[in-house]
Amino acid sequence: AAAALLGPDRVHDLAEPVMGAEDFSYVLERVPGAMAFLGACPPGASPDEAPDIHSNRVVFDEDAMAAGCAVHAAVALRFLGD
Repeated sequence: AAAALLGPDRVHDLAEPVMGAEDFSYVLERVPGAMAFLGACPPGASPDEAPDIHSNRVVFDEDAMAAGCAVHAAVALRFLGD
């Protein structure tokens, strides 16, 4: 759904699993699902050098939130059968 909406060049599979939120695995034991990450590093900043999400210095590219909302809606619509 994300690749169809945003384009395949903007969607990447992670090479290695990430623990992200270890309690989310309990949800996936009961219902099918997946975890996705939304890149929101500000333009001109390097993701490798920008403060991470839990830093008090983090700055988000708020325009990325629209893409995240659109992907969530696309996944829901696909699940419901459009």
